[in-house]
Amino acid sequence: MRTHRPIRFISRLLASVIGLYVLCGPLFPWWPIKPAYGALRTPRAEVVARDIDRLDPVYGHIEEILDREEAFHGLEYREPVTVMVLQESWEPRWFTPWMNPRIKAFAYQTGDVVFIRPRGSVGTTEEYVAHELSHSLIHQHCSLAASFTMAEQDWVLEGAAVR
Repeated sequence: MRTHRPIRFISRLLASVIGLYVLCGPLFPWWPIKPAYGALRTPRAEVVARDIDRLDPVYGHIEEILDREEAFHGLEYREPVTVMVLQESWEPRWFTPWMNPRIKAFAYQTGDVVFIRPRGSVGTTEEYVAHELSHSLIHQHCSLAASFTMAEQDWVLEGAAVR
């Protein structure tokens, strides 16, 4: 019986860590229920933010941005994209603790999640959103291994997402 205690403890600990990451960490965008967050849903995107009323009006035109990115790259989105708009100062540390604070936006290599932080002094919100959705579209047309390989050569990934 004693040999099962460590296994039980480790499995509970692992389940707790995964649960924490799903409910309030990097896996949160994939969770179907997002407490304390609102969403603007379109056929190909879900824009998630703490306060939907404070969203930049650009997000109301997300479908148009998706259309432009598809036309530019000659590709179609294979699955909807979740755009996490981080409005509060604590959210970047909460959802993306590994990211350099100078990075204002990024897309997961899975191609279905984009994070937009409060923008910096360069570029408009629409430019940030379009750029990250471009990354997302490229990732959706690559294997996960290829996406991580591209990330190792930053110039390839950034060059492909720049107009």
